[in-house]
Amino acid sequence: MKYLTRQEELVLLSVFRLKDNAYPISIQDHLNHFAGKDWSISSVYIPLSRLEKGNYLKTTIGEVTEKRGGKAIKYYQVTKKSASKPWPKSKPSTRPCGVMSNV
Repeated sequence: MKYLTRQEELVLLSVFRLKDNAYPISIQDHLNHFAGKDWSISSVYIPLSRLEKGNYLKTTIGEVTEKRGGKAIKYYQVTKKSASKPWPKSKPSTRPCGVMSNV
């Protein structure tokens, strides 16, 4: 079983915390607020893609809106499979305890 990277951990925790409102921009905002650093949108999409491939996340497509130019929002959710099994342990972090303690 592979280790989750620190980015994957934080993105997964953000999706879990945001529940039904977890789409890339809301995840980025959540991470910017709680992780204490600015996350670019690409630094959110890459872990989302890896977590989806590893069956930790699933996606649903929202309604098409005129506000987004006819594009639908892609929402992310923690899968039941990943919620019911222990997540793989991550490598020990060198970051201080309490980072994202509000997550």
